[in-house]
Order: sequence, then structure tokens, then C-alpha cells
Amino acid sequence: MTATSTPTAYSDTFDYDIYGRLSLKGGSNYSYDPQHPHAVHSALGWVYTYNQSGDVVSKTDGTDTYTFTYSSELKVETVSLNGQELHHLLMMRTEPGFPSGVPLQHPSQATDP
Repeated sequence: MTATSTPTAYSDTFDYDIYGRLSLKGGSNYSYDPQHPHAVHSALGWVYTYNQSGDVVSKTDGTDTYTFTYSSELKVETVSLNGQELHHLLMMRTEPGFPSGVPLQHPSQATDP
């Protein structure tokens, strides 16, 4: 028996606001922080807040809240999930709302090295 598959076409919908910022992708709306016009305020069910420097300080979906603190050199110092500091940072996250290159793993998935 031979199995075959037919590739399916992929399509997505994109839209941009008058400033050239992504405002719609695949049915999800994007809005931007008025104090930081190039920073996403909400997207894909998440709401983001920023400090004066424009760094993400929290990301929440109404159930889970990630918080970030920064060193004086503006490097991420701590990442917390629902008030619990994450000590075992194993997975890399690069989607919107996570500081670039911040490793992150849910505490229930963490293991001691």
C-alpha cells in the first residue's frame, strides 16, 4: 500500500494601518501602545505593557501574566509567570511580547539540570 498526500495551499490575510504597522493578520487584530507607537499593545489574545524605555514589563492573556525586570544595562534580569519567578529557563521564545532571545519555560515543565 502506498500513501500519498496532496499539498494544501496556505493563505493568510494581512492588513496595515496608515503608519505601515501590521493591524490584522489571519483574523487577529493588532493594536499599538500610544506611548510607544511601534510597540504592540494587544495581539493574538495578549496585552502588553512597557516601561519608559519601551521594554516589555508584562504580557497577559487574562489567565497567565508574564512579568519582566531589567538590569541597569537593560538586560532581562527576571521573568515571572503569575508571580512565580522562573528559575529554569530552557526554551527560547521570540514571538511578539517577549524580549528578544529570552529563554522561557513554564514552571510545570522545568527540570533541574
